[in-house]
Amino acid sequence: MKFKKLLLISFILSLPYNNFPYGIGGTLTPLALIPGSVFIFLSFVNFCLRGVFKFNKNLLLLVVVFVYFIIITIFNDIRFYEYFVKQKIVSPWFRTFQFIIYSLISIISFYIGYRALQYIRSFNKLIKIILYAYIPSLVFGILEIITNNHSILNLIRKFFASTQFPDGYYRIYLLTTEPSWAGFDMISYVIPITMYLLLKERSKIYLVLLIIELVIFLEIKSLLAAIVFAILFVAYFLVSIIYEKKVLSLLIAFFTIVIFLIGLHIFRDIYWDRFQDFLQGNDSSALTRTVTYIIAVKILINEPMIGVGFRNSGYFYTEYINPLLLSHPLIRDWADFWSKRFPDIKSTMFEIVASVGVQGIVFFTFFLTSIIKKILFIKDREALLLFLMIFLASFIGSFSLNLIGYPIFWFFIGLLYKFSGKRNKDV
Repeated sequence: MKFKKLLLISFILSLPYNNFPYGIGGTLTPLALIPGSVFIFLSFVNFCLRGVFKFNKNLLLLVVVFVYFIIITIFNDIRFYEYFVKQKIVSPWFRTFQFIIYSLISIISFYIGYRALQYIRSFNKLIKIILYAYIPSLVFGILEIITNNHSILNLIRKFFASTQFPDGYYRIYLLTTEPSWAGFDMISYVIPITMYLLLKERSKIYLVLLIIELVIFLEIKSLLAAIVFAILFVAYFLVSIIYEKKVLSLLIAFFTIVIFLIGLHIFRDIYWDRFQDFLQGNDSSALTRTVTYIIAVKILINEPMIGVGFRNSGYFYTEYINPLLLSHPLIRDWADFWSKRFPDIKSTMFEIVASVGVQGIVFFTFFLTSIIKKILFIKDREALLLFLMIFLASFIGSFSLNLIGYPIFWFFIGLLYKFSGKRNKDV
């Protein structure tokens, strides 16, 4: 029991490191896979020895869905195999293996999230540990701002992430994959958790920490995160007025929005330039994402029933891409047969729809509806606001980032499914 609690804490503390340099490349290589795998292995051993395995219907349904996704993917690998191998040097079987690993990460993270309160009985204590996990990344972010991304920081970062950026880069990226993911983590998890703890404990420490987080968030200069922030805090403010009617929650929301607007004004040239580039199709990050969305829609139109399998959409890139876009270096590289860089769809929803067709829309809708119902079952208002913020930020962010295999997202979904079924007046 104590060892599994230690594994749980290790899993939580490893959540921020999603591009850990295992020795292989890739956008998503989470460190949490190691303690998570050991945790679920011990649970399985415990089941074999004692016949005790906490396997609820929600976890069973999730396993069935991912197994079905894997079967569909393997079927499409066989169906399109000759076509795939003519498009890219990257093997479709390797891509399917990646998806199986990401599926396991999702299931393991959900299971650990569902079991977490069995080992750490206090919900508030559990939330604090998640916040503590991000402290090294926040400290690194402060150093990035102070030193203007000095080369020494890149040397330190090599121990935590495989992606590297030039010295003096104009954006900060913390210890995660890249700025977009750093901004997503901040607005989806770190800032909502800090606000929750500030409301619960009313400590000045969390107020100071919130200010530091907002400064770091603005320095990340993520257009996606800024859009999510604007939507999220308008929703938070409205919910606070309608349901909470507490002066403190309204003040926190107002204070946070003011700091955000001041930051936008200070960095208005960078944010405005990026927004204009986005509208004109000149922003590389936005352009590459938009192209993958177009590919996903074309795949859905041509393969509406069962799609083309997960992680396979990139094989249709050359066929469906507008030839005029090949002038862009990254897009041209993605389309090159010999390039090992693969054009993954940068969206959870579009990935699911392209991979399993109209079935994906059904799965996605059912999943979202289930989450909303669970959130509405929460009795504690501050906890309801916390999960609502995490859900809204994750939902909006999922249109631009692929959350399949992203540990902290699935951990919180598992935690939500367990917490919403408890008497949570005292947390």
